[in-house]
Amino acid sequence: MADGQVRIQVRVLGPVRLDVDGIPIRLTPLTTRLLVRLVAAEGEAVPVRQLRRDVWGLADGPRHLDQRNRNEVQKRVLELRRALDPVQDGTAARVLRTEQQVTVHGPETAYRLVLRPEELDSARFTAVVRGALLAPPATAAHELAEALALVRGDRWPRSTARTSRTPSSAASPPCWTPPAANWSACRPTWAVPTSRCRRSPS
Repeated sequence: MADGQVRIQVRVLGPVRLDVDGIPIRLTPLTTRLLVRLVAAEGEAVPVRQLRRDVWGLADGPRHLDQRNRNEVQKRVLELRRALDPVQDGTAARVLRTEQQVTVHGPETAYRLVLRPEELDSARFTAVVRGALLAPPATAAHELAEALALVRGDRWPRSTARTSRTPSSAASPPCWTPPAANWSACRPTWAVPTSRCRRSPS
């Protein structure tokens, strides 16, 4: 690489995937869930106690079990750091940071995932859609197509049930919210006319 930095791509718009220097990195299911939970925090630090609840589904327990569970979180964090920084050039320290928080339970370790917009597909998706809302129609159409191209897999939910479709419902796909992206064509906060999204009859 010309700049000597590791190139990271985290993709959550579809099957979760981590690419480092263009190479897909295989993660265990638990480490993948940890990555998704940190992405969902949108740059905020997540305490170990919260990670245990959200990723492992573990409630607070006796002290000896808490320590065992804490060690499991640290093990997965270490796996994720190694995946993010295979050449150990400091990328992991930049992207996955360890912090100490003061809580009612005392000092607690927390982890923060810090990705640049170009390193996370859902961040890119949101930025492109925001730009499209302010662009002329022709440019907006092009930018929205670019945003949808970031989505891998089926873009519209499929239904096996029979429905009687009217011409208006057939012309309008159902509203869809991409995973980990705070956007939908039906959200009034984005100032998009809700008439463009019609629900198909159930």
